[in-house]
Formats: sequence, C-alpha cells, structure tokens
Amino acid sequence: MLYQEKLAPDGVLVLHISNRHLDLKPVVQANAADLDFTAVIEDDHSSDAGVLASRWALVARDSEVLAARGFPGGPDEVVPRHGRIWTDDYSDLWSVFQW
Repeated sequence: MLYQEKLAPDGVLVLHISNRHLDLKPVVQANAADLDFTAVIEDDHSSDAGVLASRWALVARDSEVLAARGFPGGPDEVVPRHGRIWTDDYSDLWSVFQW
C-alpha cells in the first residue's frame, strides 16, 4: 500500500473528513485498521467568528505516535467494520450517508 511505503515511522497522515451528508469516520477507521494503522478522529468545534466546525482524521502506524502529539484517542477510537473496506475499485456511499 502506498501509505505504508511513504509514511515515515513517526509520521501522521491528517485527513479533513468534514461532510454534511457523509459520515466518513468508519471508512477511515476501517481502512486504517486494515493497514494495521491507528486512526483517531478529532472534531473541532471552534467558536471563533467565521470558523465552521470541522472533523479531522489522524492516522499513524502506532497509537503512541498520536499520543505523543496530544491525540491519545478515546473510547470511540475503533468503529466496528461493516462490509468491505473502500479502495480505488470499491466504495459504498449509501453505507455512510447521513439521512
């Protein structure tokens, strides 16, 4: 996998996954777990004027890398997998659509 080859041992992949209609959290977590990586989801509920709330996924090879950067994870760190992981050849938007 490309991420396994390119990400430094202590590197962190940061993904902006904010979306009004799709919950991408389980997709990121399932794909991270498939690579034996750790994913932590952080919600930014800034109260600054003109700043909208956002959701970020931080993915690393090891949970200690994330904890050292102040992202220790929490009880919802792992979401049970439903169906197949997403790839370039497969995705299932209906499974993550927020009605």
